[in-house]
Amino acid sequence: MRKVEELNNYGKSLATILQNIPDDLLRKNRTESMRFIRKELGFIKLFKLLLVFLYWRKTLSKRDLSELETRGLNNERLINFVVEQTAFFLSLETLTNEKEAVEILQGMSEVTSPLMEGQIYPSVEDLVQLVDPFEGFKQFFLEGFEANKSTGIHDFEIVKNKENEFQVNCTYCAFAEIPLLLTGSTKPAIPSCYYDDLIFPKWKDKLGISYSRSNTIARGGRVCDFRFIRL
Repeated sequence: MRKVEELNNYGKSLATILQNIPDDLLRKNRTESMRFIRKELGFIKLFKLLLVFLYWRKTLSKRDLSELETRGLNNERLINFVVEQTAFFLSLETLTNEKEAVEILQGMSEVTSPLMEGQIYPSVEDLVQLVDPFEGFKQFFLEGFEANKSTGIHDFEIVKNKENEFQVNCTYCAFAEIPLLLTGSTKPAIPSCYYDDLIFPKWKDKLGISYSRSNTIARGGRVCDFRFIRL
């Protein structure tokens, strides 16, 4: 049996995890993303999108994000990653509208998420090797939040921590805060949250772990409420 401490990315912050994703996987992810966007928009709109993106990236890069330092977030690579995500959302919104921009980016995540499985959270194949997949994932999840808190990415509160159920409320999220500082809105972060909704529900049948979340900071909620139950 495998130990939880041996899981990929155990105890690491998202800044470290994103930095360590292999370059060839990132290239493949970008290729599939662009293929999907081109299918949705067509070649002419895709060309316009890239031009608008260059404008928004340049515009947002000039805005003050020094407030992030009060949380201890100084990882330039992660900050730039979220700035570019925000610029891409605004570019899509410029060419379509807010609702379509969210839908397109969520559709893109559906296409690319199989490539990224196991890159952030443990894979099903790894979790099933633990003596207790539910308890092991809980430990992994909480250690990850601790690492994110120490690097200024998240803050959180443990609402419930029982043998067969735990709930963690994320009370601060840099992935929502950065768009808020840049644009006055957390909406550009909505597609980022969708990754969780693609990954965790798959664990219900395979691992006996049920996941739910009633709201997110990106959608205007006070917290992102993660709840996991052993079935």
